[in-house]
Amino acid sequence: MRPIIQRCFPLFLGGFLFLALGSAAPEATEPDPSLTPEQVIAIQLDALKSNRDLSGDRGIAITFNFASPANRRMTGPLPRFIEMVRNPLYAIMLNFERYEAAKVELDGDVARQRVTLIDAKGNRFLFLFVLSKQKEAPYKDCWMTDIVQRVNPASEKPLVA
Repeated sequence: MRPIIQRCFPLFLGGFLFLALGSAAPEATEPDPSLTPEQVIAIQLDALKSNRDLSGDRGIAITFNFASPANRRMTGPLPRFIEMVRNPLYAIMLNFERYEAAKVELDGDVARQRVTLIDAKGNRFLFLFVLSKQKEAPYKDCWMTDIVQRVNPASEKPLVA
């Protein structure tokens, strides 16, 4: 894995502090205990953004690799997960231009981060990522995604398909 260079630019939007990230994601494609929650989310976002340039929905598959075992039971197997990501509620995750990430909120072994995806027209889409540190092999001590919810920015409530 190459060294991580993280460039953060603080942005204040709607009363929230967001960090606009440069290239913060390592090239990992599988969970690893050395990865932070921020890195896991950045890896997934980079993979999804690059999906159109990768064959066989490889970006979505990398994202699925970081789904927690509990999440996989709900959203898998991979073909079902691919279909879910391509649903209009989540499809922006495959077509965004850039993203802004709020500071990660840690509560023990649970991490939450709000991420705003911005498309080519400047439209903004808010998502909440919830990760947990796994307690059992083969992912012991790895941060993995339990939930990704699209959020209505006006009400801060989840949007549903």
